[in-house]
Amino acid sequence: MTRTWVLALLIGVGVRSQGPVIARSCPFGAGQECYTLLIDGGFVKSGFSDDPEKCTVDGPYLKEWQHLVDPTEAPVKELTSPRGWKIVVTLGFAGRTAGPIFYLYFFDNHGERQLKASGDLFLEKSEIGVLFGTPDEFLVIDERGETGISHVTEAWLLPKQGRPERVLFTGGMLFTIKQGEGKKKPGLYINSYEATDSRKGVWRKSFFEWRADSKTFHELR
Repeated sequence: MTRTWVLALLIGVGVRSQGPVIARSCPFGAGQECYTLLIDGGFVKSGFSDDPEKCTVDGPYLKEWQHLVDPTEAPVKELTSPRGWKIVVTLGFAGRTAGPIFYLYFFDNHGERQLKASGDLFLEKSEIGVLFGTPDEFLVIDERGETGISHVTEAWLLPKQGRPERVLFTGGMLFTIKQGEGKKKPGLYINSYEATDSRKGVWRKSFFEWRADSKTFHELR
């Protein structure tokens, strides 16, 4: 059965005149139950109601960033690198029933927006800075969908100038980051879920080595 997706967005001045609601997503059609993204008491909340008391708290509302992001999204997190990169995490709708997804806004050390990227439903982990024992700066995130096993790990290279580059996108949960001191190789340990003949499946740990000369990750088994 085909569903009609209706995305009702309150934009610009309309956001403030309508009160705390930032956006609505109506996955079941016009006149049906809608998912609401709203601001209440300094927090971003979402749920199938306009009543803040019936919604889930998604994070603090970073009002100072609202004018620099899409007005139909709500900023909930800020990350800053040693060289001055700022990553602003927002929540907004993308035509899906499970609620808002997160977006990443990349601002360089001059305050210029270089990139916007979309994520999944949940941002589980985030690390920023000089992570692998080289001068390069990175943003590493672990994102998750509706189920506990639907993780993806991403790594973004943050240059001294220009646009960030995504250098890793792989299924699996971020386990740990290794700096690569001494003879130890720098990189990421990632746990990925693999289906088996049994119903439970298994988790497998892999190491993704960061090779600074080629600016790439390589999986070592």
